Amino acid sequence: PRDGRPQGMHLPGDDALAASTWLTRSSRVREGAARLLDALRGAEVLDTGERQNLHVVQLPFVAGERWVGLPAEPDRPLPAGKLSLVCQTPSPIDTGKPLAGLLVDEWVETVPSAEETTAIAFQFDPPDAAPPQSLLIAVPPAPGTDWTEETLCKVLDETFMLAKLRALDSTSLGEVGNYLPALLLAFNARDDAVSTDLAALTR
Repeated sequence: PRDGRPQGMHLPGDDALAASTWLTRSSRVREGAARLLDALRGAEVLDTGERQNLHVVQLPFVAGERWVGLPAEPDRPLPAGKLSLVCQTPSPIDTGKPLAGLLVDEWVETVPSAEETTAIAFQFDPPDAAPPQSLLIAVPPAPGTDWTEETLCKVLDETFMLAKLRALDSTSLGEVGNYLPALLLAFNARDDAVSTDLAALTR
């Protein structure tokens, strides 16, 4: 037929101008389609005998399937992985004979999904302050006495010294490394300070 109706495709309301409408809309964004439409319009104005005669072929072919060039229906999503050919021919196409043609334009379109799971990512500067990685708990060396500045400084000095000892590797320790890691426990036989008596464990 010469009405631009896609062959073998289901059209809403039997729209005879579906392919022509598609070509007109595509010509607004595709240079190749625009050149073809301009040539057909010029031929019609000059009365050369050539008129718009569009045929639509969709592969793989499925009888009664909707053409992907038409707007999607709410209850019928567009089929995926289809090759749509819109051909301008002076006469009906006979697929039983060899065919030759001129490629005017081609492009790939991705049909967006009706629903999509989305996410938002953003960058931000992390806070410069960080929580302490260690906590020092100290008790007065003499029970019942108050803290003094001198006593507190001695506790801190001893803590730093022990921290440096813990930072040594096995190479620096030499033979002593065979006995480490070990626990350092204070022991005071006179009970002048908090101490640990391990004698009970040896009985």
